[in-house]
Amino acid sequence: NRAKVSPDIGAVSATNRIPPFWKSDPELWFGQVESVFLKANITDSETKFHTIVPILEFDVLKQVADLVKSRPASNPYEALKERLIDTFAESENKRITQLLEGKQLGDEKPSHLLRQMQLLAGDTVAKDMVKMLWIRSLPSNMQAILQATGQTEPLALADVADKIHEVAVPADICTVHKPSPTEDLIHEVQRLTQEVAELKLQVKHNEMRGKRERSRARSRGRSGQRGPQQSSWLCFYHYRFGDKAQKCEKPC
Repeated sequence: NRAKVSPDIGAVSATNRIPPFWKSDPELWFGQVESVFLKANITDSETKFHTIVPILEFDVLKQVADLVKSRPASNPYEALKERLIDTFAESENKRITQLLEGKQLGDEKPSHLLRQMQLLAGDTVAKDMVKMLWIRSLPSNMQAILQATGQTEPLALADVADKIHEVAVPADICTVHKPSPTEDLIHEVQRLTQEVAELKLQVKHNEMRGKRERSRARSRGRSGQRGPQQSSWLCFYHYRFGDKAQKCEKPC
């Protein structure tokens, strides 16, 4: 004996309220569908099956073609549900990979990131695993502070992390700037340019100093050929009489 089938009007009403199939989250979609079934008092598995099949798009329907062509004799809705979830639900390993590789703090609050990761993880990834992956996605400075608090509850840790995020300077806590090879090259060129400029000034200074010294030397040579009044190291008497001078004037 078949189970009692709900009235057709209930199935039609339910169909109008069921959204298109969510390939990205089939479990959540079936949760909403079963809420509609409950509201419409639809309990028969075959009626549920025939309510769902017309809603499915072609690419989804191909994944359950064998069930549609040869409907299971018992529990057809449950078989359809299991197949769709197995086909489109992400595996736990894929979820973990996405958590590890696809989520970073960026400019959002740490608590927002935690909620996103919890939503992505669903019920298939352990809560402690989600918490660990979330902490690993935070800046190292923030991780150290959270560890020092002794808190273990994700919500409490997220609250502390948000406060750190609000007061921290992004450049200090979120990134560590490492000069690129191009920046290093620019700094080296600037340093060498400065050194060359200093060398040019030194050479120019030496040239001017040499000119002044040669000029003084020529002046001393010319002054030695002039009269005794130009001498700066012999008085008149010594200049005139040499060692035979009997008088002397300072500062000879």
